[in-house]
Amino acid sequence: MYNFKLLNNENIKKIIDDVLIYKNNKLYSFIITNKRLLVFDYPSGYHNSMEDLRISGKINYIKMKEIIFERNVDDIKEITEKNGKYFIMFNDDSFIEIGNKNAYETIKEGIL
Repeated sequence: MYNFKLLNNENIKKIIDDVLIYKNNKLYSFIITNKRLLVFDYPSGYHNSMEDLRISGKINYIKMKEIIFERNVDDIKEITEKNGKYFIMFNDDSFIEIGNKNAYETIKEGIL
């Protein structure tokens, strides 16, 4: 499950749960909408009071992934592939290097 709200007139294009981000070689979830690129992960158990309560047996709750990174699709300058790695370049010259062809194709075809 995901903890977020859609903006006005925002529609989900695709949800992809196994996107490798090479910066830390970890899998994240991407939600690609007509307005935003959202990256999700579970909150840190170290800084999550709800997780502390769950572990101690005080409460049960549904673990939900939260937004850890978001960018407007208008901020995407280009998306390219090189040697099986996919680069999402933003207008401010920052980028994300991912290893998921499905995410690459969805962004390339559906947004740009």
